[in-house]
Amino acid sequence: CCQLQEQEVVKQAEVDENVVKILQRLDEHDGTVNTCSFFSNKLIASGSGDKLVRIWVRNEEGRFEESENSPMEGHRYSVNRVEFSPDGELLASCSLDGSTILWEPMSGRRSRPSFQVSASGVRTCRFSPDGHLLTTAGDDEKAYVWSTSTMEQLMVAEGHNDAIAGVAFSPDSQYLMTASCDGHMKLWCVAPCVDQCLLTQEDAHDLGVQSCDFSPIEGTSAAKRGSRLQYLLATCGNDSLVKLWHVAALFQEEDNSTDCILWRQLSGHGGNVMCVRFAPLTGEILASTATDKTTRLWNVYTGDCVHVLENDESMVTSCAFSGDSSLLATGSLDGTLLVWELPQQLVFQTIAATRLRTHRKRLLDWSTGDVKQWMMDMGMEETAQKVNDTNLNGHQLLTLTSDVICDMLQIEEEEEKEKVNLYLYWLNKEDGGIPEVPIDVEVPNWSSCGPLHRGIMIDFCLSAQVSAQHVCIVQ
Repeated sequence: CCQLQEQEVVKQAEVDENVVKILQRLDEHDGTVNTCSFFSNKLIASGSGDKLVRIWVRNEEGRFEESENSPMEGHRYSVNRVEFSPDGELLASCSLDGSTILWEPMSGRRSRPSFQVSASGVRTCRFSPDGHLLTTAGDDEKAYVWSTSTMEQLMVAEGHNDAIAGVAFSPDSQYLMTASCDGHMKLWCVAPCVDQCLLTQEDAHDLGVQSCDFSPIEGTSAAKRGSRLQYLLATCGNDSLVKLWHVAALFQEEDNSTDCILWRQLSGHGGNVMCVRFAPLTGEILASTATDKTTRLWNVYTGDCVHVLENDESMVTSCAFSGDSSLLATGSLDGTLLVWELPQQLVFQTIAATRLRTHRKRLLDWSTGDVKQWMMDMGMEETAQKVNDTNLNGHQLLTLTSDVICDMLQIEEEEEKEKVNLYLYWLNKEDGGIPEVPIDVEVPNWSSCGPLHRGIMIDFCLSAQVSAQHVCIVQ
C-alpha cells in the first residue's frame, strides 16, 4: 500500500534535499534581538535591545542585505516587538519605553506619529490578518485595539492581573486572545469590538505565558456569523511546554458560548519557551524558540518534533516564517539574527494549499472537470488527461484510497504515486470544515485510508462532537 501517514509526510523533510540549514547570519545589532518579522520572503524586520529597528532586503542572489534606510531610530529603550502589516505597507514596533511606532518599511519614515497610552512598557503588538486592526499590550495589564486606517482607539481589554506578554488575532480577525505572565488567557470579540471578556482560561501555563498564535487555518466550522467557530491556538511558557488548544467561540448579544480545550502538549524544550509561530497558509508546522538555545519545528497534527535547530551560542528569543514557508528567521540573545532555509517539503505543501484555495467549490461537489483542472493546476498534466476516462469526481476523492485512485488513473511509478498521495492528503486537509455529507456516504476503512490519518480524524470528530462514521473531511 502506497500510504503516507501524516507523520511520514513531514518526516520526508529529514532526507536528502529536505534538510534545514543556516542560509545567513545577520549580526548588525548591538543588543539582544528580541523580535523578528517576515513580509513575503523578501523583507525581514528585527528589533533589539539596542533601541533600533532594522530592515533586511533580499537581493537577486537570495541573500539579505540591510536596507539603505535602516536602522530606524525612534525608541528610547529596548524594542520588544516588530510586525509587518499583511500588505507590507506598514511596520509596527513597540518598546519598553511605552511607545508604539508605525513605520513605512522601505523609506524608513514614520507613517504616523508614535502613540503612547501609558507610562508602562509595551511588550507586544500585532496586526489583524485583514489588516484593519492593530493591538498593543504590555506591562499595564491592558490590551488596546486600534483602527489602522484612523488610529482611533476602538477598545481596551482589561482584566488581567499581570503584564500581557502575548496577543493573537483569530484568522478571520473576529477574536483576540491575550495571554499574561500570570499564566491566564482571555478571549475578546473584536468584530465588533466589545469590552467584554468572553472566556478566561486560567493556568494555561504554570509559570506564565510568553507567546501565543492562532493557526491560519480556521477551525472545524464554517466561518459565518452566528455559527460557533473553532480555532486552533498555540501557546508557550516558562514551564518549557508548547500547548495546542481548540478554542470554540460564538458571540451574540444574548448568547456567548465559548470554551478552550487543551488538545496537545508538546514537550522537548529544556528551558523557557519564548515564542511560537504557525507556518503561513497551511498551519501544518509550528516553530518554537527557547532559552535552551534551540528552535523546534513541530508537526501540529501528530505532535512530533520533526527538526531541532540548534544555536549553541545563545538563547533563542523569537522566530518568524517567510510567506512561502521556505525560510525561518530566529533572533538570539547575543544579537544575532539567523535565517534558516527550510525543507522543500514545506514549500511544496504551501504552494499546494495556495493553489487549492482558488477552487471555490466544496470537494464533495467537484465534477470530473473540476478534478481535471485541479490536477492541471498542480502540474500533473499527463495524469489530468486520464481523468475524463475514469469520470473521477470529488466524491470519489473523498471516499476512495489513494491506491484505488492511482489504479484508476493507471499510475504505476512509485514517485508519482507518492506525489498523488501527498496532494490528496492536502486536498482533504484544505477543503476544511465539518462537511455537510449525506449519511449514506461510505467512508473508507481507517487502516487503508491513504491521505487521512486515523488519529487526526478521531481528534477532530471528538472535538466537533460529531460521529466519526459520517465525517469524510477534516480541517
